[in-house]
Amino acid sequence: CEAKRDRFGGTGYMFSLDYLRNLSRSVAIGGEWTYIAREQQEITNVYTPVVPFVTRVRGDTNLVLGIVRLRAPGTGLRPYGLVGAGWYRTRLNVYGAWPNGGPEANFINDAKTGFAWMTRAGIEYTALSGSFIALEGGYLRTTAKSFGPTAAGLAAGFLPVSSTGDGISLALRAGIRFGPSGS
Repeated sequence: CEAKRDRFGGTGYMFSLDYLRNLSRSVAIGGEWTYIAREQQEITNVYTPVVPFVTRVRGDTNLVLGIVRLRAPGTGLRPYGLVGAGWYRTRLNVYGAWPNGGPEANFINDAKTGFAWMTRAGIEYTALSGSFIALEGGYLRTTAKSFGPTAAGLAAGFLPVSSTGDGISLALRAGIRFGPSGS
């Protein structure tokens, strides 16, 4: 679980569940499910060519990735690296009051799926019987998508919002490993 900031400066969190099967003391393969949430942000609308107004933006991403982990053998502090590729689904919701003071509306409420890949590296310390703590940095890339406006969004002058899907994270990870010792 990690705290992260989105491009508007707001924090969110990332939660993941991993399954790794050790092929050796240094190489493991498996899968990962990750959920990334973006905290609701109030921003001055930059998505319309008309007069800017305040909207709220929120979104989340689900990732399902196949992963390979390479880790230095031994005990104590050990460097490691992960690479993965797979599927993602991202939702984006932009909502707020109409520029003229009307009722709340969803201006963009869209979800996209596609291909994603990631790479991460870190330093891990294995503690008591399978528990570990790690400091990790990573890069995530999802295929570029365009999120379209709703009927209310079209009426308010919203244009589609494009996303390149780049993400950089710095995480403090903690967990428990199950299985043979030395995993």
